Amino acid sequence: SIYLNKLGFEVIGIDISPDNISCSSQYSNKQLQFDVHDMQLPYKENYFDYVFNLFTSFGYFNTVEENLNVFKLVHQSLKPNGTYFFDFFNADLIKTRLIPESVERIEGVKIVSHREIVGDRVVKNMTLQFSDHDKVYTESVQLIDSQTIINALQQIGFKILIHFGDYYGSPFNVKTSPRFILIAQK
Repeated sequence: SIYLNKLGFEVIGIDISPDNISCSSQYSNKQLQFDVHDMQLPYKENYFDYVFNLFTSFGYFNTVEENLNVFKLVHQSLKPNGTYFFDFFNADLIKTRLIPESVERIEGVKIVSHREIVGDRVVKNMTLQFSDHDKVYTESVQLIDSQTIINALQQIGFKILIHFGDYYGSPFNVKTSPRFILIAQK
C-alpha cells in the first residue's frame, strides 16, 4: 500500500487485524488510508480501479466456497473494467513438493517453519526464536488449485488477462511454478 501510494496512487489498505492496521496507519496521508475489514464482507461497491490480493492473503477460510466467495466480493468492489491482481502459492506444486522444514534468520531472529498437509490444507507452524523468548504462530491455508481459481473467476464474470508462475513474470507451469499470479478484469 505504501509503495503504490508513493507511485502516486490513492490507496486503501485493508486487513482484519486491528494491530496490523494500527501499525500501518502511521503511514496514512490524504491519499493513503488503512481500514480494519473482513474480506468475507462487502466493501465499497463499484469503487476501485484496482484490487490487489498479494502474498497468499487467501485460502484461510474453512471451505472452498467461503474462500471463492472472496472473488465475488472483489468483483463487486471493482468499477467496470477494473483490474484484479491475485497472488497465491501453486497448490499443485505444494502437494507434490512440500518443503517440510526451513530455517532462516531475519534481523537476528531465528525463524523455524514446519509444514505439513492436513486434509486439503497446508499447515505451517512458525517459531520465532528471540534472544529471550519464543513466539509460535500457526497458519492454515486451503490448497486450491489454479484451475479451480480460474473457473471461479470466470464464472463470476472476470476475464482472465494473463497469469504468471513467479514474481519475475515467468509463464505459469502447474508442475514447476512456485506461485500462481493472475491478472483479471471485471
